[in-house]
Amino acid sequence: MREAGARGLMRVTIPVADGGAGRDYVSYALAIEEIARTSATLAVILAVNNSLVGELIAEFGAPAQRQAGVHRLASGEALGTFALSEPDAGTDARQQRTSAVRDGDTYRLTGRKIW
Repeated sequence: MREAGARGLMRVTIPVADGGAGRDYVSYALAIEEIARTSATLAVILAVNNSLVGELIAEFGAPAQRQAGVHRLASGEALGTFALSEPDAGTDARQQRTSAVRDGDTYRLTGRKIW
């Protein structure tokens, strides 16, 4: 992943201010499509890192979260992931029961993830 980061593939959609390339979604889609021709696995890893993690933290994260993590994601030093699978639902997002409910200044998480 460090090599992908060095080549700029971990930061395509992350804003420039957060260490990213700030590219448009057409460029991003073309890059992911070309990568997927030889490695669907790498394409999914890059897509998750860019749009499901790095871009969302850059857009909605607290300043401390942005400073602590986005540059590391953009460089390939860290890898963004997400927890989808649940014991009784697998990867069927409609059947998932994990939730996050605002509780004052924080969130209360309930549920279980696997893998």
